Amino acid sequence: MRKILDIIEALYPFSYSIVGPGNDAAVSVFQSFAAFEVFEYASGMDVNGWVIPKEHIVHTAQILRDGKVVYDGTISPLGVIAQSISFEGTVSLETLLAHCHVDPINTNGVPYHWQQLYGKGPVDWGFCMPQAVRDALVPGDYQIVLKTEFVPGTMKVLVATLPGRTSETILLNGHNCHPYQANDDISGCAVAIAALQKLAALPDRRYSYSVMIAPELLGPIFWLNFDRPAGMSLFGAMLFKSVGNDAPLRLQESWNGQAKLDLAAHVAMQAQYGEYQSGPYRTVYGNDEIVFEAPGFEIPCISFTRSPFKQYHSNLDTPDTLSETALQETLSVVLSTISYLERDSFYHTTFKGVPCLSSPRYDLYRPVTDRRLGADAQTALRRRWNLMMNRLPRDLNEGNTALDLAARYELPFEEVSNYIGEWVEKGLLQPTEKHGPQE
Repeated sequence: MRKILDIIEALYPFSYSIVGPGNDAAVSVFQSFAAFEVFEYASGMDVNGWVIPKEHIVHTAQILRDGKVVYDGTISPLGVIAQSISFEGTVSLETLLAHCHVDPINTNGVPYHWQQLYGKGPVDWGFCMPQAVRDALVPGDYQIVLKTEFVPGTMKVLVATLPGRTSETILLNGHNCHPYQANDDISGCAVAIAALQKLAALPDRRYSYSVMIAPELLGPIFWLNFDRPAGMSLFGAMLFKSVGNDAPLRLQESWNGQAKLDLAAHVAMQAQYGEYQSGPYRTVYGNDEIVFEAPGFEIPCISFTRSPFKQYHSNLDTPDTLSETALQETLSVVLSTISYLERDSFYHTTFKGVPCLSSPRYDLYRPVTDRRLGADAQTALRRRWNLMMNRLPRDLNEGNTALDLAARYELPFEEVSNYIGEWVEKGLLQPTEKHGPQE
């Protein structure tokens, strides 16, 4: 089994942004893992006020005192704020400190200052540095030599697609706009790629699958508006955001929390962890879900994340801080979620009235018990099974599926799905592609 960390190591060492040579150089590496098609959007393109920025080049970034360099912002790829304008001149310590950014949590790290990539565009200049460097600045005058350049380029959105039996597509997303930061979000990109590789090995796929690797917000915005295939019906999107650290994996639900993706993900998380953390839309993590769920698209979108983590938005977010075990667990949950969706189906009954489940003809009555559980838990389990058995015909006839039942009655999907399969074998149920009036 190839390690997901190997993918991360290959994709990590690039100075990613929205537009720039790092993203351009990384394209061939991404394409070595999957057949990514590249969509390009030129600097200055605008959708609803979102504008593709120009490539930002830093030529010189020095802070001098009495002609001696006290800090060189080009030593780190994060040493100058994103989209910093040029500035040359002499400033007081007070003025300089207003343009020196540090990370109060990772005091020995260099923070990632990204705010000027969005909104009004480049309006300020500044440096990013460890706290100790800032603290060492003493009163007096400083000479600033900060020379930057803005060059038109193209934002690149990478999309790789596996066709299925239907055009209904599940989109897997990671973003590649943070320079030299492994967990946020090369880990998400790597898990998406690993999932696609596993799905490619399936002999049959009900859904089609697309992996999108793109700068956050702008990438999905422009692709949805300009290049989403006309025949593609997006069943939903799954976002993988900072999923390689050791913090617990958390689930963020879609807009209404009731999509099939939500149900499948909850069942997968419960099966993997038992107890787990989840929350409604935009309460766990904020990212591209606002794009997919926006009016006019309204694509159900869930997120998996292990955020927050200490090294967030700093040069300390390196591959050696990540865990292969955590990455594999994330992949396992993703693949389980997809497996439940692939195997889920609609059914309609082939009988009228009430079948006697305990009759030898059917033998479908299940006096469920689990001796590993305490007496109260066994009783609760039997009650849930009994309720599910007695409600199953109407539940299924009204358009519910095994996922709905597993979630509603807090039962394992595998057991519910296998039990429904027994009804099918007895001729009491007929699987259908979609819910609706029967011929």
